[in-house]
Amino acid sequence: MALVGRNSSNWAICFFGILAYGAVAVPILHEFKPDNIHHIVNHSEAKAVLAASSNWENMNERMMPDVKLFMMLDNFSIIHSKSKEVRVVRDRINEYFGEKYPRSFTSNDVRYHVEKPEEFAAILDIYNRYPICELTIHPRVMRQLYRGQADRAAFAASLPGCRMPVCYNGDLRTVGEVRALEGRFPEVTHVMIGRGLVADPALARKLRGGKGTDREELTDFLAALYQGYTDFYQGQVPTAAQRMREVWFYLIHLFDDAEKLNKQLRRFRTPAEYERIQAEILASCPIRSNVQGDLV
Repeated sequence: MALVGRNSSNWAICFFGILAYGAVAVPILHEFKPDNIHHIVNHSEAKAVLAASSNWENMNERMMPDVKLFMMLDNFSIIHSKSKEVRVVRDRINEYFGEKYPRSFTSNDVRYHVEKPEEFAAILDIYNRYPICELTIHPRVMRQLYRGQADRAAFAASLPGCRMPVCYNGDLRTVGEVRALEGRFPEVTHVMIGRGLVADPALARKLRGGKGTDREELTDFLAALYQGYTDFYQGQVPTAAQRMREVWFYLIHLFDDAEKLNKQLRRFRTPAEYERIQAEILASCPIRSNVQGDLV
């Protein structure tokens, strides 16, 4: 389902409605010329188009022959439909809504489409049609978010079908884990490290054969980061301290015997409390050679 128009509340309603229904949303920039819009609609095989009036006045529905429904994004009115049933439903929408949800409509009535690992093959087929210089794959499905382990088996199954260079992303926290991934998947050209680099700021250096971090370096790094956040938020030190709490959510995995102080980190209320807890961790908790624990 194609969406053409400027950012608006109606655009957001349509976008999330499409996702909740389980269809694929195809957002198209409102600045595009009509010919470009027609091409994207046809190439995406969209069956419905919701367009703002400012875009629709220059579009030609005859140039999109496979589209079954055209609607106005401004007010959700039907421009043209190949199905009479759609018009009936649109005219009686409030009646049908009341019959389906007689007591009210709540968030429990919304069900987003949840992908299965096997569905990536269909998505990969689309990627393979384009000259993509590199594809980053994070082998988790939407339901997982960052919980559980990245599905290396699903990644292994998808890799032979990739026609472009592949970058792997997911659960890389140590040099050993990166090297093991390289050994298992030698055809992978790059890896992406996100949370693992926050948990161990020296990880990139260690991957190049350098040394791990030490107490002095970490102290200087955290001081510079804290000051950087303070400057970014124009002197709002409490906000900077909250951002540092997010950093420590991962960084705490680099320290031994930090459980008690970690609980305090999660509950501090003032910058002074944060500064005291951080100083105590850096002074008293041994630094591990590698990050341990799940970064969730």
